[in-house]
Amino acid sequence: MVRILSLEPVYPLDAANGRSIHVYELVQNLARQGHQVHIFSTLTEGNLSVPGTTCSRIPVRSTPLLYLYYLGMILYLSFAKRFDAVYTRNTPFGILGAFFFQTLLGTRLVCEVNGISEDEFDLVSDQNRETVSLKNLIPSIRDRMNCWLAKFSERYIVSKADAVIAVTEGIKAYLINRYDLPETRVTVVPNGVNIDIFSPMDQREACRLLSIPDGNRYICFVGNFAPWQGVEYLIQATPEIISRFPRARILLVGDGAMRGAWTALADSLGVLKHIYFTGVVPYEDVVLYIGASDICVAPFISRRNERIGLSPLKIYEYLACERPVVASSISGISELLVCSRGGIAVTPENPHDLAEAILHLLQDDDLREEMGSSGCAYVTENHTWAKVAANVAGILAAGAGEVPSPPGVGDVLEGRHGNE
Repeated sequence: MVRILSLEPVYPLDAANGRSIHVYELVQNLARQGHQVHIFSTLTEGNLSVPGTTCSRIPVRSTPLLYLYYLGMILYLSFAKRFDAVYTRNTPFGILGAFFFQTLLGTRLVCEVNGISEDEFDLVSDQNRETVSLKNLIPSIRDRMNCWLAKFSERYIVSKADAVIAVTEGIKAYLINRYDLPETRVTVVPNGVNIDIFSPMDQREACRLLSIPDGNRYICFVGNFAPWQGVEYLIQATPEIISRFPRARILLVGDGAMRGAWTALADSLGVLKHIYFTGVVPYEDVVLYIGASDICVAPFISRRNERIGLSPLKIYEYLACERPVVASSISGISELLVCSRGGIAVTPENPHDLAEAILHLLQDDDLREEMGSSGCAYVTENHTWAKVAANVAGILAAGAGEVPSPPGVGDVLEGRHGNE
């Protein structure tokens, strides 16, 4: 049993993004495996159903009050509680934990890195510059300040951490080269999937529950509407898909900064009536949209993604639901699709290649079923959140002399393919 302080905020999953899903699932599974986990959260006591989890309540979402509250609680916990390890991401919350627990008290510090914040801010800034206006001036200044803070947080926490977890081999290589870390300090632990939520379901039943026609052929994307997702290439591929399968429909499940641009693009191409923008969907309802679909897609762009590789939650969730995947051929994704035999990797940012792969699967019912079955078996065996938690627990316990988890739960996945 390891006594763990988790510094990343835990939010309800009613409108979850990949970041909050990862933290929530990891904390829940660490506690289920017998570890004591103290979290910072907006959740009520009724939501904290797993024994072994204690909570410091925080204000809802990010405000100046949130950071002041964190500072006060970390000061209190550093004197009042004993922890074997502190788990954090490369955020300002991690700076506080690194200083008070690792520097002052010598507590083992483990940092997880899911992406390179600088690259994400660059993409968002580029998008903002395309629509220059006074309205975008303040967000642009805020973005630059957040970018500086993110880079400082990453540098400070990674240099202080006793161990670093990267979700892909690309992030591991970046951290080693950027901060001159010994290779043994960085371990790759890819993301996972909650197979209690994401599991195969009858397609007609899913359509009935969503009140959508079950005679259509659905192609589904799930995720944050961010520039690096590449959904514009799916929209550009839609006319070619519709010309061959007039009853094909695109399900875009989520919301975000790119919704306006993608809606305008679909309208300009004359395919808006074939695309459903669902808006924000609760975490536990996402499975219905995947279940209603014939094919699921992840058309990531190369920029940002190729340098670090990817371990996207959406692809694990697609595969766990027995749906074949068409995704960009990017490090991490390509290996996952080959190992799982669960889908087709295509050239990034190429609407024609994307359309051809989707059309190939739409025409072959047996191939879709075969890929769906293979992919589901693979992620169920190798990429559950229980396995992720067991791997993380082993790293947290390394300096505490503890047994991290029951035998057979999982081994550290060093060197395997993988982000949210």
